[in-house]
Amino acid sequence: RRALSFNGGVKDSLLSPNLSRGLELILCELPPGAESGSEPYSHRGEETGLVLEGTLEIWVGERHFVLEAGDSFAFSSEEAHRSRNPGSSTTRVVWAIAPPTY
Repeated sequence: RRALSFNGGVKDSLLSPNLSRGLELILCELPPGAESGSEPYSHRGEETGLVLEGTLEIWVGERHFVLEAGDSFAFSSEEAHRSRNPGSSTTRVVWAIAPPTY
């Protein structure tokens, strides 16, 4: 799988076979304390996901959520957003993004 690691400790692995379709599927792994960044960001599209393991804290616009294994989410990527793992174990999330941004 193609993988990217980010400064905040997040590791993304591409689950989609390629990026030629209108949707990408990513396995996102966040070690304890890892975050997508201290500042929210936005881009064109939609995002949805399912927390497989651990805890995911996510901010979308002015809203704040704490999600556990089995919880799902969806939002417009055009809203400023960021996420982090506030827990003591690795968080794993399957994330779907349209259009692909990988």
